[in-house]
Amino acid sequence: MKVITNAHVERITFSGHYINLMDFRDEDPELTDIARGLSMICVNPAANNFYSLAEFAVDLSQEVHHETNDAATAMAILLWPAVHAYVHTVDADKGVRGTIQQRIYRHFNLSPNWPAMHAYWNRGLMGIQSRLFGRYATQVRLELRGGEPLAIEPQWVTPWRAMEMWLAQFQILSQELNRTEAKAVEEPASVA
Repeated sequence: MKVITNAHVERITFSGHYINLMDFRDEDPELTDIARGLSMICVNPAANNFYSLAEFAVDLSQEVHHETNDAATAMAILLWPAVHAYVHTVDADKGVRGTIQQRIYRHFNLSPNWPAMHAYWNRGLMGIQSRLFGRYATQVRLELRGGEPLAIEPQWVTPWRAMEMWLAQFQILSQELNRTEAKAVEEPASVA
């Protein structure tokens, strides 16, 4: 069993907050820390291009939202990898990661359907190669003038842009969840 030292559990986050991974509290998760952490992690380090965990979570969240029209499930998918913004596999055992994951979901008032989450996430992971190929290789654009190619322009996403994408998707889903909650509160009052 690996012994975890204080150097591995005490951190100052990107947003400037002190956290202790062994005493991770419900109020510890910060959106900017999660978005930045995920934007700096490559989903497939063996690939020739950088496809961040933030981009992957946004893409999968959008697919799930489009398929199910359920903002809560899409939000849970978006936050699924959030634990990796704080804990890397070398830092902690599964118990610590699981505790932090639960506290992140509790912080954002989410109660995910775990079997559905696993199914969506595994399906997303199975499609990473086609996702990478589809996102980058087919976005290469050839401009033809006089029959000669002028430029090949792959559309890369920088970590800062991935961070912005993740935060924007979070905001979109949060607004939809707030509208849904407000509508649920109004409907019982109008029925009575």
